[in-house]
Amino acid sequence: MRAEMTIHAYVASIRTGQVLVVDPLAGVVSAAIGVGVLPFGVAVAPDGSRVYVTNFGGNDVSVVDTATGAVTG
Repeated sequence: MRAEMTIHAYVASIRTGQVLVVDPLAGVVSAAIGVGVLPFGVAVAPDGSRVYVTNFGGNDVSVVDTATGAVTG
């Protein structure tokens, strides 16, 4: 039995103040996570456990737990 691989892309949506979780293989947005004012840059931790989002309008960074989709910092 072969394990299926899950791939996600994280896209900052300045207009909505969210990070969109995109399944590029299916071509769908699987989640939208509210992060802050004018999210701009996105970086994924090397182990994939966290996503860091710079919020241009708030001059801060949001930390998203990729397993739960919760903003933890």
